[in-house]
Amino acid sequence: MQAHVGKPRVLRVLFALVGLAAAMLLVGCGAVLDTAMVINRDGSGTRTMTLTLPASDAAKLVGGAEGADASIRAHLPESMDYSGITTLDDGSLMLTLTLAFVDSDEYKEVVYGLLGSRDGSTASIGFDVADSTLVSGVTIAENFTSQALLSWLFDGLVEDGVVDPSNRNNMSEVGTTALTFDGVGIDVSSGSIVGTAVDDNGFDAVTMATDISEFELIRRTITFVGADGVDERLYDDYFTAHTPEAATLRRVSDTWELSFAGEADEIADSTGIAMDADESIFALDTRISSAAPASLDVSLTNVVGCENVCSVEAPPLTDDVTASADVSPANLSMRPDSGEIAELSYTPSFTSASQEVTVGLFGDVSARTTFRVPSQAAALVGKGFEEMLAPDANVGTINVSEAGGEATYVVDITGETLDEFNSAYSAWASSGGITVVPSGGENIFWSSRSYTFNPSLAAVTGAHAVEEPGTVQLSLPLGSWLAGGSADAPFGGVVEVRAAGLSPAGMGGMAALLLALGVSVFLLVNNRERLIARHSRPAVSAVAWQPSAMPAAVPGSGLFTVRYSAPIRPGGSLFTLPQAHVSIASGALLGFRTQPQSPGERPRLTDLNVPRRTVRGTRLINFVISE
Repeated sequence: MQAHVGKPRVLRVLFALVGLAAAMLLVGCGAVLDTAMVINRDGSGTRTMTLTLPASDAAKLVGGAEGADASIRAHLPESMDYSGITTLDDGSLMLTLTLAFVDSDEYKEVVYGLLGSRDGSTASIGFDVADSTLVSGVTIAENFTSQALLSWLFDGLVEDGVVDPSNRNNMSEVGTTALTFDGVGIDVSSGSIVGTAVDDNGFDAVTMATDISEFELIRRTITFVGADGVDERLYDDYFTAHTPEAATLRRVSDTWELSFAGEADEIADSTGIAMDADESIFALDTRISSAAPASLDVSLTNVVGCENVCSVEAPPLTDDVTASADVSPANLSMRPDSGEIAELSYTPSFTSASQEVTVGLFGDVSARTTFRVPSQAAALVGKGFEEMLAPDANVGTINVSEAGGEATYVVDITGETLDEFNSAYSAWASSGGITVVPSGGENIFWSSRSYTFNPSLAAVTGAHAVEEPGTVQLSLPLGSWLAGGSADAPFGGVVEVRAAGLSPAGMGGMAALLLALGVSVFLLVNNRERLIARHSRPAVSAVAWQPSAMPAAVPGSGLFTVRYSAPIRPGGSLFTLPQAHVSIASGALLGFRTQPQSPGERPRLTDLNVPRRTVRGTRLINFVISE
């Protein structure tokens, strides 16, 4: 049930003043302090404290009853009603102070305030009123008496001079203490109010387990352990009426597990139904941490009572809360029945992170660092990650994008010189930067250097972990090669490498050499046919005539095969034929002239023109010879 801290005028200190007046009369043996507490079935009630001061002590009050009454009224708390002082027939004085309350929470609030221990550090009050199908009745246990509640009265009488300070500790003695619930008296064995009157069919134990790994989807399981001797049908009827919508109920032997999920307010509502509670609170109040822009401070309020379902003998209700690794503490045990509030911190992790650093040939340096965060985590902290990762405008840039359920942050820092880069980079990542040290053997064309890059990213990422860390990669100047070490390291690690390579002057000479070589190759390729024709003649490996005995100068037709073993320049001569007219019926060769030869000499073809392309291989030529 929720505490109403309002201004319970109902709980006015009616008789507190009267009690104080009577306490003043206690100068001798002191006033007798009787207490009567009445609790109704709905948890409301009154606590009435009556002080009776014998006539012999009343006569010692400075200022008499009027002085005592004035002092009491001057110090009376708003939560109490005071009856005033009445003189009885025997000369004794009597007054009553009444504290009224609407429920047990209001009673605790007021009493803790009167005792000066609102947090319950010096006083303890256990006060539960149950009215359910399982448990009905009251349980109350206090570790103090009404004397403690009236300390303000006794101190006021001494302060106002009504009672001598030497009598401060003898101003009252505990009289009778009575407790009534729903019109029925309950035995109280001492001056402290301790009593129980319960029709108890509650569970032997009730525990909760709550998973807040996802703030938007909380999961809770409540476990109920049945008590021996209780009709199980009573429990079945209870769960029929108190199982939240969309919850899952599972029974194993004498244990019932009720599970449900939802946002924080849905968890509170479902828990209230399951526990038959008048009040149920589950809230995650988040705010950006003052120490880190991408972190949250989280207040977890977890309140619900067990009085309507727990047996009187059951242990206190507990809730084992678990969270993700990004939350600290990630595990805690809470007491929902005590209205506990837990303070947590949420520092979301990066999904991945990597870094690329490039050293240019002419001394320029650039660094690109890429961070990825789940979109949901990025949304929870607003612009927190951007604020945390962004370099100053005169130092570098940041680009933010979102795709595939991830927010990506890319930070670029550049410098035209090594010193300029280090100045900018260290302004972003304190103590970070790159050093380049000559390692000997240098000249105008050649260099050998050691490179050390310290990312110093802890200064940027703070307490945010990286789930899948990438690497830090160092790209060396063009024309360099590794001479020792490694050009990469795990993300956040220091890269150390030795490299050898050409200096800028050496690179210029190499470029000129390559250019000259390229020009030479180009000229050679474009003039290859002319060079071949000038310095070599193609060879004919075989000439075959069909029919084989054709007269040299007789008109006719035939087939010959020429195998070429070298490219033929267009317009080049191949072989000669006797004086005759030869035409090509088909084939790849075009345009030729004949040249007369001696009679009987084997026919040859001369000045054979070939297509304008390089020819190599075997060609089959059909021809016709005529006079």
